[in-house]
Amino acid sequence: MISRCMVLKLLLAIFAFSVITNVQSYEQKRIIEVTPTDVTLLERQRGIIARLVRENFGHVNLEGSTAELYYLQKIIDKQLVQKNETYDLQALGVVLGDVMVKNLNLSWVVVEDRYGRSRALRFEDSDDLFFPITMISRRAKMDKSVNVRALYRQVEESVNQLTYKRSLYKPLPKPKF
Repeated sequence: MISRCMVLKLLLAIFAFSVITNVQSYEQKRIIEVTPTDVTLLERQRGIIARLVRENFGHVNLEGSTAELYYLQKIIDKQLVQKNETYDLQALGVVLGDVMVKNLNLSWVVVEDRYGRSRALRFEDSDDLFFPITMISRRAKMDKSVNVRALYRQVEESVNQLTYKRSLYKPLPKPKF
């Protein structure tokens, strides 16, 4: 017969293992600044979308305006980029990310983990990350409809929640007497 003590030891061992596993997986993630190579890659992908916009919608500068979400959606709706064109789909995600950077207080970073390197958006100096580069491409590959404005709004809502949570934990200013 198993004693209560043995059951308790077993439960503690399982709990300790899960905590250690979570800590190890967390420690394996590293957030670093974008490198010159990453900047070049982002620029190349922006160029792909700028060319598509110019050829199909006239002269439009991509500067991070939320109005650019319209053009991204049109590119998807008109199937100017096919679902098997992963690099170009991810280029749409780069431009989506640029809109988020300009309007939502995010910045481009590189995340290194056990899966490799990914470019992501970071909220302030936190570990809160968004991956716009794959937001569009993953949905397109799974034949899901892509609503660019809805993707933007989801990230916007998350950023608003993060901003609110941060405001709750900021120390109050010292009173002036």
